Amino acid sequence: MKRLLSFLSTWLPVVIWLCIIATESTEGFSAAHTRGMLVHALDWLGYHLNDLQLDHFNHVLRKCGHFIGYATLSMLFWRAWQRSLRARFRENLSALRWRCTFLALLGTLITASLDEWHQSFIPSRTSTPVDVALDMTGAIIAHLILFLVLWYTRRSRGGTPEAYA
Repeated sequence: MKRLLSFLSTWLPVVIWLCIIATESTEGFSAAHTRGMLVHALDWLGYHLNDLQLDHFNHVLRKCGHFIGYATLSMLFWRAWQRSLRARFRENLSALRWRCTFLALLGTLITASLDEWHQSFIPSRTSTPVDVALDMTGAIIAHLILFLVLWYTRRSRGGTPEAYA
């Protein structure tokens, strides 16, 4: 039972985030639908944009969603792999960090590619490799930030291995 709970606490956040991405890849989250949601939100806040401004704002928000969503997915993958593989790399925490990064980026790339492929079958959605590149850019930048945090933490702790755990 303890192993099951450990497995769930490790991988359930990844599965939940994958479900969120899959949901956002449907007809209900096409540009036309998110534009309507944006209009209602802006009206509620008392802001009114013309059609050109609204289309631009919707486009920027959607691309920010790609960037942030896949950065988050990659960090969740990294966390899950780090927790899953920690015992195997007990003696080499640097190798653990790089292995987890590779696996997280690979999982993110596969997910982003499958997401765009799925969207190619939905008439109201567009499918473009540019979005996969944007998704991977978010993931890579998230990992660079993680490396900076780990480096700073290790440095502030005097280089102790616990900084990587």
